[in-house]
Parts: sequence; C-alpha cells; structure tokens
Amino acid sequence: MFSNVKKLQDGRIEIKADLYDVINDVAKKAGNIDDAADRLLQVYIQDGTLHIQLQKER
Repeated sequence: MFSNVKKLQDGRIEIKADLYDVINDVAKKAGNIDDAADRLLQVYIQDGTLHIQLQKER
C-alpha cells in the first residue's frame, strides 16, 4: 500500500500511497467490501474524515 516514506530536509515526513489500495483497505475493514476501488464513485476528505462513495453491489 505505501510505496515510499521519506524524511524531507526540513524534518517533515512524506508518505506516498496508492489511493486505490487505501480505498480497498478501508472498505474491507469497515464493511467487508472486496471490490471498492472498482466501484468507486467519489472520494473526498472533509473535516479530517475520508469519505468514500461506491456504486451499489452488482
């Protein structure tokens, strides 16, 4: 899921992650959903909360 973690010169830490892997991981843990990235309609962050909207099951 996380492809790269590095410390920047000013001391900050940068983490790069594949968003589709993150979505699949969250959906699996939160609702036992296996194909979330394939059903993705919208993803956004509001007030520090990740919102993932999916199409209904096929």
